[in-house]
Amino acid sequence: INCWRKCGVMGTYSHMWWDCPLVNEFWKQIGIEILGRKVGISKLMVLISLSSTEFKTKEECKWVKWMVTAARQVIASNWKNVEVLG
Repeated sequence: INCWRKCGVMGTYSHMWWDCPLVNEFWKQIGIEILGRKVGISKLMVLISLSSTEFKTKEECKWVKWMVTAARQVIASNWKNVEVLG
């Protein structure tokens, strides 16, 4: 099955949640907006909720996990939407 966002690539799990150019752009926007500074959102954070070591406090780590979870819900609720997320 090809990606529902019509990018022409096979819609694998990894592609639909991270590798699709439209979804990846969405993750870049999320990363910029977290905690008022640029935070790198990694593929492992998105796919298996793996924490990054770049966060200074447990509170910061918790906020990032909440933001990633909320962003994943946006992707899921717009699963077959061809429009850009955001």
